[in-house]
Amino acid sequence: MSIVVLGDDVYVSGYETATSGTKIWKNGARISIENITGPIVNALCASGNDLYATGTKTAGNSDIWYWKNETGVQLTEALATRAITVSGSTVYVAGQNTSFQAVYWKNESIVVLDESETPGGSEAKSIFVSGENVYAVGKKGLDIVYWKNSVLVKISANADSRNNGMGIAFK
Repeated sequence: MSIVVLGDDVYVSGYETATSGTKIWKNGARISIENITGPIVNALCASGNDLYATGTKTAGNSDIWYWKNETGVQLTEALATRAITVSGSTVYVAGQNTSFQAVYWKNESIVVLDESETPGGSEAKSIFVSGENVYAVGKKGLDIVYWKNSVLVKISANADSRNNGMGIAFK
């Protein structure tokens, strides 16, 4: 679930059980992206006058995309996406590849954060860009971690399997 304000408009993504799918609402009214049926929208962000979203194009399928307004871009080697941000004209999407490794995509190019074969896999759950620095937070096995420019930093070792690093921000 995400919420984004773009001008006077409020966009919300969420799951609606009655219609079996994730939706985006603009000021309380459901909207669609590219007339896609059953998309799963994992995250939203805004930059300038543009709305960005990331998720699965077809429900139950690992057909992973991000959208700028209503224009879609398919991401390669993607298993899941969890967050999206924009810095200048560059789009960053955090998630997991088909090898269960933490990754992010810089526009359409994949950057692998964890190249090891970690039991339980790894996943990037949030992403933040400050100047030339790219930060991602998530999990590696049972550890809560973040990466700064692809360098791993452990926050909590051997955490409970239900624990995850979910967000990152800087002051």
